Amino acid sequence: MSNHIRVTLPRYALSGAAATIVNIGLFWLLITLGFWYIAASITAFMARSIVKYVLLRQWVFKEEGTVHQPILSYIGIESAGLILGTLCIALLVEMGNLPELQALIVTMVGLYGGMFLVSRSVFTEEKRGVE
Repeated sequence: MSNHIRVTLPRYALSGAAATIVNIGLFWLLITLGFWYIAASITAFMARSIVKYVLLRQWVFKEEGTVHQPILSYIGIESAGLILGTLCIALLVEMGNLPELQALIVTMVGLYGGMFLVSRSVFTEEKRGVE
Protein backbone atom coordinates (compact mmCIF):
# COMPACT_ATOMS: atom_id res chain seq x y z
CA MET A 1 0.00 0.00 0.00
CA SER A 2 1.44 3.37 -0.97
CA ASN A 3 2.18 6.00 1.64
CA HIS A 4 -0.38 8.33 0.01
CA ILE A 5 -3.15 5.77 0.52
CA ARG A 6 -2.00 5.08 4.10
CA VAL A 7 -2.45 8.76 4.84
CA THR A 8 -5.62 9.44 2.84
CA LEU A 9 -7.61 6.30 3.67
CA PRO A 10 -7.92 6.97 7.43
CA ARG A 11 -8.72 10.63 6.73
CA TYR A 12 -11.29 9.55 4.16
CA ALA A 13 -12.84 7.19 6.73
CA LEU A 14 -13.04 9.95 9.36
CA SER A 15 -14.50 12.46 6.91
CA GLY A 16 -16.97 9.81 5.80
CA ALA A 17 -17.90 9.17 9.42
CA ALA A 18 -18.49 12.89 10.00
CA ALA A 19 -20.62 13.13 6.85
CA THR A 20 -22.54 10.01 7.90
CA ILE A 21 -23.28 11.48 11.32
CA VAL A 22 -24.61 14.63 9.62
CA ASN A 23 -26.72 12.53 7.22
CA ILE A 24 -28.23 10.20 9.83
CA GLY A 25 -28.61 12.92 12.47
CA LEU A 26 -30.36 15.38 10.18
CA PHE A 27 -32.53 12.62 8.65
CA TRP A 28 -33.60 11.47 12.12
CA LEU A 29 -34.30 15.05 13.24
CA LEU A 30 -36.41 15.82 10.18
CA ILE A 31 -38.36 12.54 10.47
CA THR A 32 -38.94 13.26 14.18
CA LEU A 33 -40.25 16.72 13.26
CA GLY A 34 -42.75 15.10 10.88
CA PHE A 35 -41.10 15.67 7.51
CA TRP A 36 -41.84 13.21 4.69
CA TYR A 37 -39.00 10.67 4.59
CA ILE A 38 -38.13 11.42 0.94
CA ALA A 39 -37.76 15.15 1.66
CA ALA A 40 -35.77 14.34 4.80
CA SER A 41 -33.53 11.99 2.84
CA ILE A 42 -32.80 14.53 0.11
CA THR A 43 -32.12 17.33 2.60
CA ALA A 44 -29.84 15.15 4.75
CA PHE A 45 -28.00 13.85 1.68
CA MET A 46 -27.35 17.39 0.46
CA ALA A 47 -26.02 18.45 3.86
CA ARG A 48 -23.82 15.34 3.94
CA SER A 49 -22.51 16.13 0.47
CA ILE A 50 -21.45 19.63 1.49
CA VAL A 51 -19.68 18.41 4.64
CA LYS A 52 -18.01 15.62 2.69
CA TYR A 53 -16.86 17.93 -0.11
CA VAL A 54 -15.26 20.41 2.26
CA LEU A 55 -13.51 17.69 4.28
CA LEU A 56 -12.31 15.80 1.20
CA ARG A 57 -11.04 18.92 -0.50
CA GLN A 58 -9.42 20.64 2.46
CA TRP A 59 -8.26 17.76 4.64
CA VAL A 60 -8.19 14.40 2.87
CA PHE A 61 -6.84 15.29 -0.56
CA LYS A 62 -5.54 18.75 0.50
CA GLU A 63 -6.61 20.67 -2.57
CA GLU A 64 -5.80 24.33 -2.89
CA GLY A 65 -7.18 26.96 -5.19
CA THR A 66 -10.73 27.98 -5.85
CA VAL A 67 -13.54 25.79 -4.60
CA HIS A 68 -15.26 25.46 -8.00
CA GLN A 69 -12.43 23.58 -9.74
CA PRO A 70 -13.47 19.93 -9.14
CA ILE A 71 -16.98 20.70 -7.98
CA LEU A 72 -18.74 19.89 -11.26
CA SER A 73 -17.44 16.32 -11.23
CA TYR A 74 -18.31 16.01 -7.56
CA ILE A 75 -21.84 17.33 -8.13
CA GLY A 76 -22.33 14.80 -10.93
CA ILE A 77 -21.22 11.90 -8.74
CA GLU A 78 -23.26 13.11 -5.78
CA SER A 79 -26.33 13.66 -7.97
CA ALA A 80 -26.15 10.06 -9.17
CA GLY A 81 -25.80 8.98 -5.54
CA LEU A 82 -28.77 11.11 -4.54
CA ILE A 83 -30.99 9.63 -7.25
CA LEU A 84 -29.94 6.03 -6.55
CA GLY A 85 -30.08 6.52 -2.80
CA THR A 86 -33.53 8.08 -2.84
CA LEU A 87 -34.82 5.29 -5.07
CA CYS A 88 -33.31 2.62 -2.79
CA ILE A 89 -34.77 4.20 0.34
CA ALA A 90 -38.21 4.46 -1.26
CA LEU A 91 -38.11 0.83 -2.38
CA LEU A 92 -36.95 -0.40 1.03
CA VAL A 93 -39.66 1.59 2.83
CA GLU A 94 -42.54 1.03 0.43
CA MET A 95 -41.86 -2.51 -0.78
CA GLY A 96 -39.52 -3.87 1.89
CA ASN A 97 -41.52 -2.43 4.78
CA LEU A 98 -38.36 -1.22 6.52
CA PRO A 99 -38.59 1.74 8.89
CA GLU A 100 -37.22 4.93 7.30
CA LEU A 101 -34.04 5.12 9.41
CA GLN A 102 -33.17 1.47 8.73
CA ALA A 103 -33.75 2.00 5.02
CA LEU A 104 -31.39 4.97 5.09
CA ILE A 105 -28.66 3.00 6.87
CA VAL A 106 -28.97 -0.01 4.54
CA THR A 107 -28.80 2.31 1.54
CA MET A 108 -25.77 4.14 2.90
CA VAL A 109 -23.85 0.93 3.49
CA GLY A 110 -24.66 -0.42 0.04
CA LEU A 111 -24.33 2.76 -1.96
CA TYR A 112 -21.34 4.46 -0.39
CA GLY A 113 -19.11 1.42 0.00
CA GLY A 114 -17.10 2.08 -3.15
CA MET A 115 -16.98 5.88 -3.07
CA PHE A 116 -13.31 6.18 -2.00
CA LEU A 117 -11.90 5.63 -5.49
CA VAL A 118 -14.56 7.75 -7.15
CA SER A 119 -14.04 10.65 -4.73
CA ARG A 120 -10.28 10.28 -4.98
CA SER A 121 -10.44 10.53 -8.77
CA VAL A 122 -12.36 13.82 -8.58
CA PHE A 123 -9.78 15.47 -6.37
CA THR A 124 -6.65 13.99 -7.96
CA GLU A 125 -7.64 14.82 -11.58
CA GLU A 126 -7.13 18.49 -10.76
CA LYS A 127 -3.55 17.82 -9.62
CA ARG A 128 -2.80 16.04 -12.90
CA GLY A 129 -4.23 18.98 -14.82
CA VAL A 130 -7.34 17.14 -16.04
CA GLU A 131 -10.70 18.86 -15.59
